[in-house]
Amino acid sequence: MPGDDPVEYVGEVFDHYVRNPVLLRLLLWESLYDRQSTLPEQQWRTERCRRKIESLAARLGEEPSAEVGRTVLTLIGLAMMPMAMPQLAALLGTSMDSPESVARMREHVTAFARTALENRTTAE
Repeated sequence: MPGDDPVEYVGEVFDHYVRNPVLLRLLLWESLYDRQSTLPEQQWRTERCRRKIESLAARLGEEPSAEVGRTVLTLIGLAMMPMAMPQLAALLGTSMDSPESVARMREHVTAFARTALENRTTAE
């Protein structure tokens, strides 16, 4: 995780998908299309995810584990959901149609991540 700050990482993931909505749509399509086959560049993706788990575990003072992996997945999901489901966001009164609304959502997502990490309990 860049800078070993998991909250800032969530903000960076959010920013990445704001700048690259096509990539997010491709990832969502990939996950819907074929759930059983090997992913393109799977070895590289596996290594990258392992490093994310190790980085967050170190930041939390824990050993890498499935629980830390679940936390990484949750943080990524938190960051990407506003762009992945814009119709739902609009139905909930949370548009992403201006730089100000995007900035407010980013602030909300990172604040939520901070609170969740501070109050995190392990379930292993």
